[in-house]
Amino acid sequence: MLSHRGAGLRLINDELSLVCNGKAPSDALLLSILATTIEFRDMSRPGDTNETPHPFRISHMPKGWDFLTLRYSQTHINGLFELVARRGGLGSLQNRTIAKSIAIFDMMMAAMELRSPVQPWTEIDEIASLAADKTLNVLEPESHLEARAPGSSLSALQRLVGGLSPLAPVLDKLQRVVAVSYALARGRLSNINLTALSGQSTQLHHALLSVPPCQDCAASGLLYEPVRLVTLIFDVGVLFPQPPALGLLGRLVRGTKAELDRLTALAYTDDGMAEALVWVLFVAGVAATGMPEKDWFIERLSRLTQSMKQWLEVKQLLMSFVWVPDSMDEAAIDLWNEVRCNEIRPDV
Repeated sequence: MLSHRGAGLRLINDELSLVCNGKAPSDALLLSILATTIEFRDMSRPGDTNETPHPFRISHMPKGWDFLTLRYSQTHINGLFELVARRGGLGSLQNRTIAKSIAIFDMMMAAMELRSPVQPWTEIDEIASLAADKTLNVLEPESHLEARAPGSSLSALQRLVGGLSPLAPVLDKLQRVVAVSYALARGRLSNINLTALSGQSTQLHHALLSVPPCQDCAASGLLYEPVRLVTLIFDVGVLFPQPPALGLLGRLVRGTKAELDRLTALAYTDDGMAEALVWVLFVAGVAATGMPEKDWFIERLSRLTQSMKQWLEVKQLLMSFVWVPDSMDEAAIDLWNEVRCNEIRPDV
């Protein structure tokens, strides 16, 4: 194995020599560097104990995933960016192909940087057909005695992000995958097919990465960009969790805060908008656990939840949008307790 790895590194060095002499980087070079990056990510070393706590409870979290030699991994990612820039940057279809390979290797930060968000992912026909089969993974009927059924506020949220925007249908897919996974864990799913569920999750992951930012979407509504960032928090925080030390959650949290800061005060007085904002603030606020931005989310939630007295009332609101109780409830309850304890200044 070591001899093969040594041969691979020699080939990389040979290719890099050609790049230094003016040749455009090849696919083989970029994919070799990518594979080497994965090896560094998988390495755990005694003494690398600077673990960053994850804000969500993740049952399928890889053991030891935070024992990362990040200085090596980040160096490789930066090198990958530089080489992609040398052969045409983001406008090249060839580079988007490389970006898809990166996403398959579960390095979403690099994939989000490299690929064009509006370029759709290609699908394997057999998997796509299986994922679209509505006779598989059927949710068993459930009576909801609560005032709000799960997902019941999605239509209002889709209006707020722009009913014709590419984000609106993705919200339905996100809610479906979350609901099916939740039902599977509780034995309330019939005709179970895990391959179909995995295919739906992968399709959702690609769909979330493919939603363009606000400036590239003419049909966007007032909440488009905050909600787009929150769906990515679901993606990299819960569905395809990334090690916190990579900094991707922090980047999304800061982006959500910046977008919410741009909203006018009038937006906070509309009932439908206010409820959607509570959901956005809770998702991003949970993701901000352990970050300095968390206090900002607590202060905003204090303004919007003064009429709410019990956690159950808050949870029903969150579930009426998109929510993953097993992964998010624990940190959300802590956030809610901090919100209730937060003293609201008279001038707010």
